[in-house]
Amino acid sequence: MRSTFANLRAFSLIELVIVLAIVSVLGAIAVPRLSSVAGDAPMAAFKADLVTIQNAVERYTAEHVGLMPDKDVFAQQLSQYTDIHGNISPVKSATHIYGPYLRKMPEVYVGPRVNAGDIVESEMSDGTAVGEVALKSMETNTATAWMYNPATGKVRVRLAP
Repeated sequence: MRSTFANLRAFSLIELVIVLAIVSVLGAIAVPRLSSVAGDAPMAAFKADLVTIQNAVERYTAEHVGLMPDKDVFAQQLSQYTDIHGNISPVKSATHIYGPYLRKMPEVYVGPRVNAGDIVESEMSDGTAVGEVALKSMETNTATAWMYNPATGKVRVRLAP
């Protein structure tokens, strides 16, 4: 009587080696592409945050009849409730009906000023344009790469330290 295992067909060593080679080639192609995509993620997040801040400034300006956020209370005006004159309140009231436009200032994910986000006067020696202020972290009070021009309402990035 023949064994039942004799009727079963198994993979040969050559077939297993060929499959292993194919998987290795696919892995060699896929891993560099996936790692480059992961490397682009901080820049993509940074660009999205820049657009978010700019949109918040534009919405604030539209609701406050052309009034730009004040450089001294920029983060508070965008992250809390305000009245038509820009006065801040942590809670919504009959007069403080506008906002909030941001939960908090986004952190910076690229460049030498990583992990920060609010606003402070900046020195002109650091590459800022006239009238711009450097956004700073509310938590650490350190300057970041976010730059705000209260005259134009434009937000941009400053990658120089």
